[in-house]
Amino acid sequence: MSDSDIINIVVLGDDLTTPEQIQQIASLPSPPSIIPCSTLDEDDEDDGTSMGCCAVSVETAALIKAWAKANDKTIKNIFVFVQSKKADTSQALRDYPVPYFFYGRLSDPALWTGRLGFDEAPKFVDAAIKGYDIKMWGDYKALIPTEESDEEGGHVVQGLMYMVESEEVLEKLAAYETNNYGVRLCNIYHGDGYREIVEGCVFAFYGDRASLRTVEEYEVEQRAFQELEEG
Repeated sequence: MSDSDIINIVVLGDDLTTPEQIQQIASLPSPPSIIPCSTLDEDDEDDGTSMGCCAVSVETAALIKAWAKANDKTIKNIFVFVQSKKADTSQALRDYPVPYFFYGRLSDPALWTGRLGFDEAPKFVDAAIKGYDIKMWGDYKALIPTEESDEEGGHVVQGLMYMVESEEVLEKLAAYETNNYGVRLCNIYHGDGYREIVEGCVFAFYGDRASLRTVEEYEVEQRAFQELEEG
């Protein structure tokens, strides 16, 4: 999936309320258009004042995230995520619990009950996603989309699935991931033979891809360091 196939969706809420505010934050020549998003139940009536969504560029999304951090805004009030142009803004992203796929340090239960301060270890389920690859950002794993889409049977990444139960939990996870990672829609495969599919989310790498290395390059470097220490 190439960058041209990706759009960045901003969900308007209590703190980021209008396209004009986005225009001001990102110094855009004109405000982005409001597009429908699933922030209302099907039975709710739209009186013209309900929340909506805006599609913005990668650069604008980065400026919004920086603005949110500088002004102490939370994911509960402003939520920027990336999705395929083929995908809809899913109600599943807003209604909890939400399935999340984990592949790096967040797949370690000890991190949740230790550094993140959760009372109980998460109940993970074996899972996989397609159309992504793992690179290394320093000592951290970085998930990036490959050229092959999920539907085309792209590269498979194995990991764990967990049902995120609330925005408070999501805020803790997002704070750990930092601004170098962002939420992205994905199909999560699980169950016997990974034959069950559920729409969910994953923290994908948002940072500078030029800083990434392959897993093989990282392992070679680690072995070299170990040999130097042993020598």
